Amino acid sequence: MTERTRSRIQAAEMSLLRRVAGLSLRDRVRRSDIWEGLGVEPLLLHIERSQLGRLGHLARMPSGRLPLGVFRTCPTGRRPRGRPRTRGRDYISRLAWERLGVPPEELMEVAGERAVWASLLKLLPPATRIRISGRKRITAIRPTRPVQLLPQRGGVVEPCSGHLLAHLQDISDQQFSFTRSVSVS
Repeated sequence: MTERTRSRIQAAEMSLLRRVAGLSLRDRVRRSDIWEGLGVEPLLLHIERSQLGRLGHLARMPSGRLPLGVFRTCPTGRRPRGRPRTRGRDYISRLAWERLGVPPEELMEVAGERAVWASLLKLLPPATRIRISGRKRITAIRPTRPVQLLPQRGGVVEPCSGHLLAHLQDISDQQFSFTRSVSVS
């Protein structure tokens, strides 16, 4: 998976989670706080866990199976000029080396042993499940958006409504911090 793909997945995931939490980009809430508040794991971690799990299935397949043949194949022919593209096998090898500490030379042997591979996959951070028993909502206390000024007759500029101005004066001395509230409906 390329860095561009990883970035796009993270952006789409956070856009969705912000909508679920009722937040906007202006709230400036960290993604780790959103994950914790909603009780979900990062999508990239879920993808990596499933890719490494699939590698164990590939390693235990009989040699005549098509998925294993595709995984082990080496493309022939000429390639375009420039840096070689990262193959799926290279990506999985690097992922296993970074996350599990399994060297690429021993990867297929280790992944082929079901008990050993399952114990290594348990070293990854635990998976969390989304449980929707109530409605969780993350709110950020923040100042209201700037008061829109409208020109009045006679050239005098006044705020849109008097209660907005009073509200802004009430909250001007408060410190704004992130809070989580859970409302069950």
